[in-house]
Amino acid sequence: MKRPKKILIADDHKIFLEGLNLILSEFNHIQIVAECKNGKETIEAFKNIKIDIAIIDLNMNDYSGFDLIIKLKSIQPKCKIIVLSMVDDSSTISSLVNNYINAYVIKYGGKQELIEALNAIDQDIKYISPSLNLNQQNMEDDLSIRNVNHTIEKLTKRELEIIKLIALQMNSSQISEKLFLSFYTVKTHRKNILQKLELKNTAGLIDFANKHNLL
Repeated sequence: MKRPKKILIADDHKIFLEGLNLILSEFNHIQIVAECKNGKETIEAFKNIKIDIAIIDLNMNDYSGFDLIIKLKSIQPKCKIIVLSMVDDSSTISSLVNNYINAYVIKYGGKQELIEALNAIDQDIKYISPSLNLNQQNMEDDLSIRNVNHTIEKLTKRELEIIKLIALQMNSSQISEKLFLSFYTVKTHRKNILQKLELKNTAGLIDFANKHNLL
């Protein structure tokens, strides 16, 4: 028989904590090990108790949601986090789900959505409340933009300089002369740039530079 999942619940509204406790008490495989009314109490619990799942409000009276979640993950990286919140901003939700948390449940979604979230993360599946009616394409676009920005950040100052010159239709010989680099150094830079950006040729590089304002 599997041991009960140790769960922490955190919300700065006492009546909501009581409601969560009541819902979770119906499950034999769940053990509530901590109830916290603010971010400070939540952090202290994380330091002292092994927690499998944390169900927390996004914004409590003493901590912003992002700051608190990042702190909690630094203390117990393997703990799964469910955010239970009234915030329904798609960019905030996509950033949290894609980078920090396992599930996002909107508070007006009801008991069933919390149960679905618990079942999903038990199978290592990310969960977002369907009652949010978020545009899936917008979520994917947000993630795509972040991935591109992360890739661009890998480029060195010299590589960005070379991209601009390539976009001006300069060949490797002209670039090497302008930047006082050897021809082979420029060729190596060009090869590295294409690899970092996962592009096949110069035409693709110029198109990428135009789309992402690298000129």
